[in-house]
This record gives sequence, C-alpha cells and structure tokens, in this order.
Amino acid sequence: MGFFFIGHLFYIITLQVLFKLSIKVWIVALCVMLLSFFVLWFVETRLRFFKIDFGNVGDFVYIYNIVLSVVVGLALGLVITMKAAPVALHLLGTVVLFYISDFILIFKYFSPAKDKKIAKPLGFVNHLTYYAAQLGFALLPLFFI
Repeated sequence: MGFFFIGHLFYIITLQVLFKLSIKVWIVALCVMLLSFFVLWFVETRLRFFKIDFGNVGDFVYIYNIVLSVVVGLALGLVITMKAAPVALHLLGTVVLFYISDFILIFKYFSPAKDKKIAKPLGFVNHLTYYAAQLGFALLPLFFI
C-alpha cells in the first residue's frame, strides 16, 4: 500500500506542475476529500452489514483515502475550471477508475466478502478498473502533443 500512496503523492505533484492548479481547484479537492473521508467512515462504522474491519491498518487506510480523494478532487476541479476540456475530462475519468478500484479493495480485503464467492468477482472488477485507469494515464500525454 505504501508504494501506491507514494505514487498518488507524485500524481498530485505532477498535476500541480502540469496545470498550475488554482486555489479554486484546491478548494474542490478539499471538498471531495472531506466527502470521501465521510463516506469511508460511514461505510466502516455505520453500515454494519458490510462488517468492515481495517484492523491494525485503519489509520493508513484513511490517510491513503485522503490522498487518493485529493487526486480525484483536483481532477474534478480541473474539469470545472477548464470548462470541461477534453484533457480534464480524460483525467477525471482516469482517476475515478483508480478510486473505484481502490474502494473495491476495501470490500475485498476488509470485509467477510474476502471469504466468500464474491471475492473473485470483486478481484476481477478491481483489476478491470485498475488497468483501465493505467491505460488512461498512459494515454494522457497524447493531449500534450
């Protein structure tokens, strides 16, 4: 998980360098981060039928979620401030796929689903969204040619 965390920090730095993000974009990112934090907290503590248990890594899961949701928020902020420019829409789609991929891992590894038949389909959807997001990032430089 640590390397993915570092990777997302590099995404944030890269977005700042490439797009010279304005304060408006960072405000959107903050709002998305707070919403994402609340959703994760709600799923863990209030939706008892999921039986989510982060065990010893709970703090790290929340920190990782914060960093990933900032990336999503920055992409959404770019869509808003760039008036839905194709590069911003492509970036948003890509990071949303990453977010979905990582959110699926919560159910795959921290719920009783890890012991049931649903773990295999969750793994498939996780890989599908993860590799689609990787392809999205690989195609991103084409917008700058």
